[in-house]
Amino acid sequence: MLFMKSILIALTLLLWVGASLAQDFAEHYEAAIASYDKGKHEDAFIHLKNALQDNPDHLPSTLLMGNVYFDTGNMQAAEQLFMEALELGADLNLVLPLLGSSLILQNKVDALIAFEDRYDTLSRRGKFEWHLLRGQAYLLRQRPEQADAQFSQAKALFPDEVRAINTMATFYMQQRRHGEAEALINQSIEKAPDNEKSWQLKGDIALRQGQFDQALSAFNKAYAIDTDDLLILRGLTHSHFSLANYEQARKYNELLLELNPLEPTANILKSWMLSYQGNPEAAKEQLMTLSQNLAELDPDGLLYKGSNSYVHGLSEYMQGNMESAQRILLKHTERQPADTKALRLLAETYISKDNADRAIILLEKHQSRVINDLDLGLLLINLYFTQDNLFRAEKTLEALQSRFDSAPSLKYTQADLLARQGKYAKALENIEQLETTAQQLRFQLLKAKLLLRMGDEEQADSIITKLVAQHPEHHQTLNLYSTLLIARKQFEQAEITIRKVLAKDNDNDTANFNLALLYEAREDYSEAGNVLREFLKDRPAHIPALLKLADLEIQSGNQEAAAAQLQKVLNYAPQNKEAQEKILNIMLQRRMWKEALSIVDGLRKTDRFNPQYIGLQARLYLETNDPEAATSNLNVLFSLWSDDAGKLLELATLQQQAGDATGARKSLQKAEQLQPGNSAILLALTRMELSNGNLSAAQTLLDRLADTDIKPSQLWLIKGEYARAGNNWNVASQAFSQSIAEDNGNLGAIVSFYQMTLDGHHAGQFHTVMEPIIEQAATPAWIRKLLADSYLVTNNNDKAQHHYEALLDTTEFKDHPAVLNNLANLYAASDLDKALRTAEKALTAAGNSNHALLDTLGWIHARKGNYEKALSRLREAYVLNSSDPEVRYHLGYVLARLNRNEEARSELRIATKDSSHPIYEEASLLLESLDK
Repeated sequence: MLFMKSILIALTLLLWVGASLAQDFAEHYEAAIASYDKGKHEDAFIHLKNALQDNPDHLPSTLLMGNVYFDTGNMQAAEQLFMEALELGADLNLVLPLLGSSLILQNKVDALIAFEDRYDTLSRRGKFEWHLLRGQAYLLRQRPEQADAQFSQAKALFPDEVRAINTMATFYMQQRRHGEAEALINQSIEKAPDNEKSWQLKGDIALRQGQFDQALSAFNKAYAIDTDDLLILRGLTHSHFSLANYEQARKYNELLLELNPLEPTANILKSWMLSYQGNPEAAKEQLMTLSQNLAELDPDGLLYKGSNSYVHGLSEYMQGNMESAQRILLKHTERQPADTKALRLLAETYISKDNADRAIILLEKHQSRVINDLDLGLLLINLYFTQDNLFRAEKTLEALQSRFDSAPSLKYTQADLLARQGKYAKALENIEQLETTAQQLRFQLLKAKLLLRMGDEEQADSIITKLVAQHPEHHQTLNLYSTLLIARKQFEQAEITIRKVLAKDNDNDTANFNLALLYEAREDYSEAGNVLREFLKDRPAHIPALLKLADLEIQSGNQEAAAAQLQKVLNYAPQNKEAQEKILNIMLQRRMWKEALSIVDGLRKTDRFNPQYIGLQARLYLETNDPEAATSNLNVLFSLWSDDAGKLLELATLQQQAGDATGARKSLQKAEQLQPGNSAILLALTRMELSNGNLSAAQTLLDRLADTDIKPSQLWLIKGEYARAGNNWNVASQAFSQSIAEDNGNLGAIVSFYQMTLDGHHAGQFHTVMEPIIEQAATPAWIRKLLADSYLVTNNNDKAQHHYEALLDTTEFKDHPAVLNNLANLYAASDLDKALRTAEKALTAAGNSNHALLDTLGWIHARKGNYEKALSRLREAYVLNSSDPEVRYHLGYVLARLNRNEEARSELRIATKDSSHPIYEEASLLLESLDK
């Protein structure tokens, strides 16, 4: 219902207007569906626009409008509407195929991959669509092996699905596996002889193999099914052209150009035909038009051709013309790769444009020359430092040491590397062994920094004080001095020192960064953030500043902003461990498993046997449905934890989650050897045997448990689990009852007993045990809900209603949608008006994003004979959960009542696919009546 436009309108008129508008948007939507089904996209668009003007949040209209945009080629608009539909709660299974396709067509692979975390929520059909899309994404990323695996998974889900077969055939054609492709295409045609895509693919593979007559025959069959398909028209054109049927080729080429005037191949072919027909001027004009559409700048004409191109490049560099310098020097180094000075200058042009990545790629490309030139080698190491890629820095350093081991600058760089690796004592030892005068200040500054890192402020102070006296205007010395002053909380003197540097060098990186640290130390976090943001405008790749700003954002509770800063760090320095661990914590808190896994992968590359990383990686593999990889990690943990019973118990839990029963048993047995008689270990062993159906082994362990320090309530609980595993329902009921009697807060016993009632066993005993417990003030309200649900399942509706109504008086369930929904269904048996009011209250509480509530409301309207209102609500329920047979049955029922029998049959056929569903019989009877 739309918002009130004037508070002066009488209430009765307002209600009438609202009802009228609600009906209007529903009518517009139904008219849009009718137009869309007939291929009248413009009419559908008009109806949908009117529907969304009346109700901007009408989810079915939003989704259908996305379909219209997709069909008419507006992928960006389609993507936007599909995303809006998901935000409104649309069923991902319903949205994914077209949304994913729109992203693929726009080459937005990252946006598609972002949905991988929701794989577990997809239906079987949804997973099929996901694997097809994921395969196409891998192809865009040029990873054919992974694409093949995804297409195979899709085909395994629906072996007879023509789309999957054709997709795999297309992939095999691209990989030049023509025999496999042809076999699949023939299989596809056999299953669906009227599928134009299958015939088009048959024509494509014949063309590739030079079988032009067979290709033409296949394309003709495809064209008889679809006359507006660009690929089919292209195939017909090429087939006729290859057979020298030029007039026929021209005919289909013109049809192709009508549909896509900028088609490059068609334009070239048209130009050739014009020339062939004796019209060279028209042919030339055609190609010029095409060239204007496809033209790209040819850099070769801009390159300096003189003999002294290095001097020219240097001149351009000195004038600040970096792009020109790059072009000249790039050409120069291609002609004279041994010119290391040109190589160094070219790298500097990239660095000057904050493109360290390209500088690294350049130097790595000339690796053999770099490691034989100390200056180039040190430049590459320092570039690795900017990206925190300490592994490659170390490898390059080792290569240089074999040639320049005695060079002081190399020893200094080695100490710098050790410091960056956190090996401060070793770095300090290396520095102290150096005897040098030429670079005395540089070494002393590093030594003082290392002493500060190691917490030795006294020695650091001694060195820094001496350096300040010797070099009172030296900025690096003053910056280190201000760092010491901040650490000692001498804030006033620290600010004087920082301002002294900034007065002469306002852009000094370290001084600006220290100013932010000073504000942070004074707890002026807002000003610290302002300084850092201003600083990063000119130096966006300054890693310490980005890390510090992320810390400030985390401190203020702004995780999203912190993650953005940390991601910038990783963009500039993919190996930065501090950023990786901080963003990892954020990703874990936000349940972004794929992103977290990617970070842990990076961390393990530099610390492969870190148990914390290995265990976390295993948990993330489980969250992302890769139990095999998780098991591999857990096997490593077993070797690391084999002497720790507590860790082995933790490991066994993870192994069971990964489905590795053998590994879990091995871990628990080893833990039991280390701590015989430990009740927690024996309890875990017992549950493991029960889960594997080994009742005799479980009984032996139960006997041993009785002699341990296990609590009576827990012992009765495991006895109940044992009895339930053996289908000994009476004993299980008694054991669960005794466990609850020993400790009525034993939630495991309560839930286990409740689950047993859902299987149809001893619900009465459960009710008897729980009734007095739920009246106690300390009992959580959700336990009363379990009792109410149990009554509902066992058709004790009066008791269920009583407890659901009691839940409405609690804080937790006052407006709980599920409770209100169940009450609405219960009220519907005797009072449809009360049921309707309750269902509407539930929908108000939950919002229009709960398909069960919308289905209930629609069904109540249907039972009251309000079929148009019912249809509108059921349409909304469908787009939220298209896989629910009950929704499809209710839709079929209402459409039948509206005499829209063909649409009703379509819904009912889907509703009756699952013969085990409670509505199967009713839906089948209705379908049979419509087919008569």
